[in-house]
Amino acid sequence: MIQRAYKYRLYPDKAQTEYFNKCFGCARFIWNRMLEDKEKYYETEHKLLRLTPAKYKDDYPFLKEVDSLALANVQLDLEGAFRAFFEKRTGRPRYKSKKRSRASYTTNNQNGTVSVTDRSVRLPKIGYVKAVIHRDIPAGSKIKSATVSRTAAGRYYCSVLCEIPDDIRPSLPAAEERKVMGIDYSSPHFYVGSTGHSADEPHWLRIQEKKLQREQKKLSRMIQMNISGYTGKRVPVYKRPLEECRNIQKQKRKIAVIHEKIANQRNDWCHKESRKIANSCDAVVLEDIDLRGLSGSLRLGKATNANGFGMFRTYLKYKMEEQGKYVIMADRFFPSSQICGVCGCKNPSVKDLKIRKWVCPDCGTEHDRDINAAINLRNEGFRILRTNNTAVI
Repeated sequence: MIQRAYKYRLYPDKAQTEYFNKCFGCARFIWNRMLEDKEKYYETEHKLLRLTPAKYKDDYPFLKEVDSLALANVQLDLEGAFRAFFEKRTGRPRYKSKKRSRASYTTNNQNGTVSVTDRSVRLPKIGYVKAVIHRDIPAGSKIKSATVSRTAAGRYYCSVLCEIPDDIRPSLPAAEERKVMGIDYSSPHFYVGSTGHSADEPHWLRIQEKKLQREQKKLSRMIQMNISGYTGKRVPVYKRPLEECRNIQKQKRKIAVIHEKIANQRNDWCHKESRKIANSCDAVVLEDIDLRGLSGSLRLGKATNANGFGMFRTYLKYKMEEQGKYVIMADRFFPSSQICGVCGCKNPSVKDLKIRKWVCPDCGTEHDRDINAAINLRNEGFRILRTNNTAVI
């Protein structure tokens, strides 16, 4: 069995919207209360306190109005966060904010309380919620849980987690006969393949940048007009709370809609591009580049953060593995750009990123930097497949 999630857009009515907002607030509230009690207990006893949401329902009766499984999943998430913290995999769990944190809650399927029909999604304590079912759940799958979320633009989504039978994967040809593609990361072109083609992803953020800048200026002026003047403090003093300024809230939502559109365009393009590659190749070789390091650079930081190459790698990996194919990550220090793809000569002078084309000093072949790197990655993939023929990397 493999687990896959299917995300659907919800269109709740007024009562269902109110219930979802209650669930989001209660999930955030119980997280903060349990986190506070655990921290206080750990400071005195130096042990982690075991808590359940039932302890808080007598003091806070409004917790009984929402799905109990939503609160139980908060408890499991908090325990997992502390476990990861003590294992030094993540930082310390932090308190959730009403304004900045993601609004969501998770509930479990118990005897059909979560189901998907042609035009709706059924959820516990709320019943059927109108939804766009753009993709059916595969036959024979079992629904495990559902996560309802609200974006900053005020749109509601439901992600349904299913267990799907792992079908018999098709047999692949021998290592020498497999169609292997090398992919070299390129900031202006997104990636360049070993076949010589480049993806040339549209720069979604650049396209919407002027519109986004204009709307952000409007918001800045609105907030500035609401400040009651210089008070000698770094914290501004507002004439009215921002929550009561309806025009400011409308303007914030306009900006959130633009950001969400950019994210959806990027996400859709990465899905389609990774699907094309997964259907046409038996193995793909990628360079294990440090995207976090690149995102902090002055020249490439904005483009790296905006193109979503890390998301593309994740999509490509699971799509290839579903078909029993290979995704190979070449070593981060593999000199793909310095090696001649014809004779194998290494030219250290190509370390300079300004050199986009160079001539091999041994065989005299003229190389394009990105295409040559992709060819070397493909050759490295063939080598790894011959030595490790069975493992999916």
